Amino acid sequence: MFEKDHRYMTRKVIEKVPEEVQKLVWDILDLFINRREPAEIDYLQVFSLSITIANGKEMQQVTHQQEQPQFLQTMIFEVNQPIEATLYAYGEKELTTLMFSEDYLQV
Repeated sequence: MFEKDHRYMTRKVIEKVPEEVQKLVWDILDLFINRREPAEIDYLQVFSLSITIANGKEMQQVTHQQEQPQFLQTMIFEVNQPIEATLYAYGEKELTTLMFSEDYLQV
């Protein structure tokens, strides 16, 4: 689950999420996976993206969470175009899809 070789994004994510932010989400997911045993990784990873101000500059705030086992971490990054959105990384066997939260029920 969440293997790098079979990662996809919905057309909507490709069109509406800046590439820099897409890469950031994948990097956060990779770091999370590399630090855990498979049993500690839920099939659904949630990334809540918001814009925050730090040192007078707009920054990208990312809150990464999963339900089982419970995990929550918030980080702030400097990016060129911070956005407000909720993205889901849905992992099933060898396939991972990054999508907007509202697209999850359509999978």
